Amino acid sequence: MYRLLLIDQNPLRAERLTEYLRRRSLDVTTTASIEEAVDELQRRTLSYELVFVIASGLPEHWLAVLKRLKRACRRSVLFHRPLFLFVSNRKCNPQLRLRIERMGVRYVRQQ
Repeated sequence: MYRLLLIDQNPLRAERLTEYLRRRSLDVTTTASIEEAVDELQRRTLSYELVFVIASGLPEHWLAVLKRLKRACRRSVLFHRPLFLFVSNRKCNPQLRLRIERMGVRYVRQQ
């Protein structure tokens, strides 16, 4: 079973998405804060295959957050590095999208 960390500050959307993903046999942990997500990623006992970041607001503000999350994975003693998916409801400029993707994070615009 794949372990997924879902980071979403909207509790209703996070709950709906968590239920949807669990029906597809994913083990989902949900966090609403970045601090909590960083703690989860640095834990020594759990490893995640996927990290979904559901962004509200401008994608530019989330670039620093993505860097923190990626850094937290590098600080973990586990050798496994999860795949990152960044979902935003706002369109970002091509330069920012390129910076996000160069970090190893897949960018998706929510319609």
